[in-house]
Amino acid sequence: MIIGCCCYIKKNNQTLFLKRTKKKNDVSHDKYLGVGGKQEKNEFIDDCLIREVKEETGLDLISYKLKGIVFYPSFCGGEDEFVYFYTSDEFIGDLIDCNEGDLVWIDDDKILDLSLWEGDKLIFDWFKKDKIFNAIFYYDDNGNFNDYKVNFY
Repeated sequence: MIIGCCCYIKKNNQTLFLKRTKKKNDVSHDKYLGVGGKQEKNEFIDDCLIREVKEETGLDLISYKLKGIVFYPSFCGGEDEFVYFYTSDEFIGDLIDCNEGDLVWIDDDKILDLSLWEGDKLIFDWFKKDKIFNAIFYYDDNGNFNDYKVNFY
């Protein structure tokens, strides 16, 4: 099982995305994602968030907010994954070159026009709620989105 985090960093009505272009055999190739990654052994998930954001962007988060958790059973025919989703609008530093793809600021009103995973489109709607979500997303082996369940707290 993989446990990871994903952060959507915001400023001036824009959101920072990582367009995945540089890794070989990447199931998310050419998709736009938040920044984040896999939790290391014995690592607190918030520490994973801070580390992954720094490694991929060069930015240091000053504050962040947990927005929800999604379980992806056998994601695209692979392992089960749990991903903690965060947002942040307080950070310092300058963007660096990312070894996984291109970091781009996208106008918030253009996000749904991007090449996103279908479930991520739901998440952006859920971010607008003043509640934490707990969801399960069902994708088939080819990456097609089949169904989901969600609760809000």
